[in-house]
Amino acid sequence: MRLRVTLNKCTTITLTLVNLLILYLLWTTQSANKSQNFPDVRVTTNVTTTAHDENELIISKNLMYKIIKKDITFIFRQYENYDNDLIASIASLRNILPNSQILILTDKFIYPVLKLNTTIKILKLMPSLENNYDQRNILSHIKTKYIMFLSDSVRFTSVQVFIKMIQQLQLKSTQIVSVVVGHSKQCLTVNINVKQWTLQFINQTSNICDYVGNDRQLILVKKKLLHSLTDAFMLPFPSAFYIQASYLKYKVKLLDISENLIKPGRKLFTNVQNSWKYEQLTKDRWKEMCKKLGFKKVIQVDNSTDWFGCRKNTPRCFGTVVNNMPQYIYEGKWTPPCCLNALRQTGVRVLSELENKKLRYWLLDTSLLGAFHMGEILPWNYHIDIGVYREDIERSDWLTRSATSPVTDDEGFIWERINNGNLYRVQYSHVNRIYVNLYTYTLYNNTFMISHYNTTFNKFYSSFVKPLSRIKFIDYYVSAPNNIRHFLQLFFSNKQIDDPVKLLNIT
Repeated sequence: MRLRVTLNKCTTITLTLVNLLILYLLWTTQSANKSQNFPDVRVTTNVTTTAHDENELIISKNLMYKIIKKDITFIFRQYENYDNDLIASIASLRNILPNSQILILTDKFIYPVLKLNTTIKILKLMPSLENNYDQRNILSHIKTKYIMFLSDSVRFTSVQVFIKMIQQLQLKSTQIVSVVVGHSKQCLTVNINVKQWTLQFINQTSNICDYVGNDRQLILVKKKLLHSLTDAFMLPFPSAFYIQASYLKYKVKLLDISENLIKPGRKLFTNVQNSWKYEQLTKDRWKEMCKKLGFKKVIQVDNSTDWFGCRKNTPRCFGTVVNNMPQYIYEGKWTPPCCLNALRQTGVRVLSELENKKLRYWLLDTSLLGAFHMGEILPWNYHIDIGVYREDIERSDWLTRSATSPVTDDEGFIWERINNGNLYRVQYSHVNRIYVNLYTYTLYNNTFMISHYNTTFNKFYSSFVKPLSRIKFIDYYVSAPNNIRHFLQLFFSNKQIDDPVKLLNIT
């Protein structure tokens, strides 16, 4: 009896040990398989490097998955309330990353209302009585190291696209990573000239650039980069984001990703009304962005120009000038290009009238200095000055008619007489008061003078304009004094003539 009990115990113990051995073998086999499935990933630049090169990192895929799951906040900023695919896009993301952190940024209440999971936050950016500063401070809501911006209407099939983007962002030479959803890719160089209020886009073939011009894309950055931008979430997004980043010399790495990893979702704005509405909103947002960032002139890839400053039916971009020094000079800028363009058009209109009606005239003051120095209007000038024989005024119908009251010509320019006829002025329009001055001179004993008008150039010897010379100015050859440098020396120093910027002398 005892022998039988002992034998049963031995059998039970043996079976238990065998089962434990089998479990151990299964566990070790799975561990080995995992190590094969997640090998270390070597991330390098396309140059020869050593094992200690700062541009080369060894990153485990297990760490990659941890970063994606725990250290990325996904943000939707680029979408429209009236036609979007947000719910399906979010579902696609949550399908591969169930616990992903998602924010939806909006300027106003989203309507129609989106039926979303309570773990997805909607944050409003616009100020309101119930939306205080802390609530609108988006970066304070984000606790992760990385931020990924997602375009509307995308479908994800694998986390591999995120892994590749994280790998690229680990390189010290990379600040922004972008992936385009779809076939076409537009990687552009951005040239920003703050002084001249100008933004220019230039096409290029490299995959490292300043601006990715595609509607559907993913953008990965480190959170700390957004702190350096004036408004990281400004619309239109991501255009405003890229422009701000390019000003700070941040570069974008455009990755080539298999179309099997990420695909376009539902096609948006398919009906005429939504398509028109989207185009109008895009134009309005570009206009508002240019106003905020200080751009008056945008040169597109095809060299076409979009103007975002003043027009003939709007006031000029600057107010009343005090002490002959416009406000923009103190801001470190030149004349806004739209105002300069208006001044050029006004100058061409006036000079054409003087030439066609055979009036004797010559450039004066800084207008002559600009022609002498660069054949153009000085980039900070806001008016053109011209001298003319007073006795020749009657040759021009527009000048004659303006002697009693202002008149508007067929092109919308305003002609008027100021200061008892010693000064005539031609304005770009009734609203936009960019102007050209016409000073009338009378000959007294070999001296040309402007009567009863105090200017720095109110008199000079008649020999300077007998005979007149010609000089290039705003793409035309126009009349000028015959000894230009000596004439300029009556009113400017040699240093100012050689370097007109010294005229500004701002302290």
